[in-house]
This record gives sequence, C-alpha cells and structure tokens, in this order.
Amino acid sequence: MLNFYVVIEVKERKLENTLYSDVARLYHKNRCFMDVQLRERGLTELGFSHIRIIILLHIFEVLSMKEIAEKISKDKSTVTSLADKLERKGYIKKIVSQKDRRITYLMLEEKSKEILNIIFEVSDVFQNKVEKILDTDERKMFIKIMSKLIKNWEK
Repeated sequence: MLNFYVVIEVKERKLENTLYSDVARLYHKNRCFMDVQLRERGLTELGFSHIRIIILLHIFEVLSMKEIAEKISKDKSTVTSLADKLERKGYIKKIVSQKDRRITYLMLEEKSKEILNIIFEVSDVFQNKVEKILDTDERKMFIKIMSKLIKNWEK
C-alpha cells in the first residue's frame, strides 16, 4: 500500500494592513455610524438595504426590482422581501408592468419624504465628519479614486 503525502507550503500572510482590510473596516465603520445616526433620529424599523432602496428611488424615481437588485448587489428574492416591507410600511408603491406581468416597478410614496429628510440630515453629519478628517484636496482625490474603482470594477 502506498501512502501519498502532499506537502503544501503556506506562506504566512496577514490581512490586517491590506487595502482589502482597510476598505472593509471603513465600510463597517460607515455602516455602524449610519445605523447609530438613523436610530438616534427615530428610524428604527428599516435596515441599511431598505434605506439604499429609498435613496435609489429618490434618484431614479422608478426602477424595476431587477434594476434595484443589480444596483444594491442583492438577489431578486431579497429585494422582493425588502420591497414588501417598504410597501407594507407605506414608503413605496409596486407597479406591475402592463407589457410584461413578470416585471414589477417600484416608486416612492409620499410617506418616504419623512425618511428622505432624515437621510439628508444624516448625510450632512457624515459629510461634516469627513470634512474634519480630510482636507479639500484629499476629499477630491478620494472621490476620484473611488469613482475610478466603481466605474472599472466589472471590467
């Protein structure tokens, strides 16, 4: 009987000071900051993904569930669940396409303006915090780099 041993050399690698870990930490800090800010303003019933949908609909006015799924990087079933809750709470309206009943569009209801005002307020607090950390040139460079990464990520 032959015994085969595979020797795998594993180089010790650290993730603590990599671009990946820095971006992950910044994302986590931002989400925690936003959650605290929203909760302090009484917005406790909706999560981060719900807020992202409301922001998208504010920007684009009407989007299909598929478009939202692509823009927030969630699967369609998750978006359906998120949209159902937003509809139950009166923040959005679902519209089934007349041409293709498989397509459902979402748009904001009047009630969503309450949340948008809170989101704008929190956005201002976030902007002020960043302005205290980064000077004007650093902010411009940061935006330029982030825009380039986002634009070219899927290439």
